Amino acid sequence: MRKRGKRIKHKRDPSMLMKVTAGVKPMEADQQLDLGLIYRTAFEAMLSGTASEDDFEALAVSSNIALVLEEMRDEGFMDEIKAAQDALMQCRRRGEQLGRWGLDGKGMQDVATFLAIHDEQLRTANQKSVVTALMQARQRMTLGHTLEY
Repeated sequence: MRKRGKRIKHKRDPSMLMKVTAGVKPMEADQQLDLGLIYRTAFEAMLSGTASEDDFEALAVSSNIALVLEEMRDEGFMDEIKAAQDALMQCRRRGEQLGRWGLDGKGMQDVATFLAIHDEQLRTANQKSVVTALMQARQRMTLGHTLEY
């Protein structure tokens, strides 16, 4: 009787397809809601005059992510996002000087427009692009190329 050689058993990961496609699927509704609540709450605090530096930071991070997503997708909203970032920079200067974090009238309009754009970006973006945008925004912030918080 002849001996059989060892058979190589290939290990298969049944969840591999899910892992590969995980970054490609759109943002879940609850993920969009969680992110939206953060910057919408911060914006409401700006409008009501009760904002803090943390609220400014939430809007700054969101604007940086929106900027990177716009660069990746080029949908023609760069001017609106930059206008909102300019308004946030004015808010930052006032906040550091006076201790009050708020937006002027034009700044409120610019940031409201930016938030509507960002809501749509998150609704149509896939998870991988949002994570990539967040990482790029962090990297740019450390290099001083984006709105710092």
